[in-house]
Amino acid sequence: MSDYRESPGFSRGKEVNDIDFDGPRGTRTHELAAVVALADAIFKEGMGPQFPTLFCEQNGEGLRTFWRDGQPAALVGVWRGTAVVDGRQADVAHIGAVCTRPEYRGQGLATRLLLEVLERLRGEGRALALISGGRGLYRRLGAEPFGTLLRCRVRPSAAPQGRRPAVDVATPAAVEPMAELHAREVVRYRRGVDDWRRLAAAKGYLPAGRGRSAVLVRRPGAAAPSAYLLLGRVRRPENPDAGPTVLLIDEFGGDREALWEALPAVLAEAGAEVAELLAQPGDGALRVLCQAAGAAMEPCRHQGTALVLDPDAFTQMAGIAAEPRPWPPLGGEACGARAAALLARGFAGGLQWPRTDGLNYI
Repeated sequence: MSDYRESPGFSRGKEVNDIDFDGPRGTRTHELAAVVALADAIFKEGMGPQFPTLFCEQNGEGLRTFWRDGQPAALVGVWRGTAVVDGRQADVAHIGAVCTRPEYRGQGLATRLLLEVLERLRGEGRALALISGGRGLYRRLGAEPFGTLLRCRVRPSAAPQGRRPAVDVATPAAVEPMAELHAREVVRYRRGVDDWRRLAAAKGYLPAGRGRSAVLVRRPGAAAPSAYLLLGRVRRPENPDAGPTVLLIDEFGGDREALWEALPAVLAEAGAEVAELLAQPGDGALRVLCQAAGAAMEPCRHQGTALVLDPDAFTQMAGIAAEPRPWPPLGGEACGARAAALLARGFAGGLQWPRTDGLNYI
């Protein structure tokens, strides 16, 4: 039943009798509940509601599976999207929920699904696959940690105080103002309003839940909001002497000065001492504010790993010189080494990448 063709140079594990398995293939509408149940059993309860753009009927072809005896035996989840970087854009994919039912492990099913997925994505001309993890299976294919963000910790004293507030802070009633501000960011994933609605509810930002909430920042008299923040959980040390209480800012967008001026009120409402933001190295406006306040910006990496799929699409999006052809087949050591080297060259050339948390999949 399998039309899988083995990629050269990559072991498929213990030999499998393909007649015993149905796949690799997408997930049919009536099978979605069984696939979600597999992900729940392997990872944690609630995978479907938590990742609504992945586990949905519209993404059946993105839920690649092997089946046996009417049950999913292995799963690789794929979300397809578009990244926008400094005016350039590229089609990309996120990969996660990679798992195999315990009784079928050791037979190479997840490896075979992953290779089938990557070959499909390369055939579509997708520049990059972002993977929610760094296990050996991914690293052998050439996936590497990618890019650097800047972690900034801001105390209320760093933001303006002692004068009339320059901004108003409020809880949004709908996602549309945040979606509009997000669409102006120079480094982002394209995210439609419908995705905003589904993801903001699923992650607990709107309506507020699970220790998360959303904030709109507006300058007095302004017709529209100037900035938004998606607030994560407050991290409280077990011992009060061990460090400050930190409010994690999961995502932000809009006017950086307005955002900065809103931080004292946001921190006071959250009962936290410090706000922690992750910024792009090229976010000059936020860097200036941090430097003026003496707030340190420390380098940190994105979550997960990434694998270059289509070198032409990647170099165009990264704004670097094209890669010599031919490109080795996926799965071999040569391809893995070149993919890792090209990824490093892209980021060495100044490539920035949207954060892989907040409302983004990984």
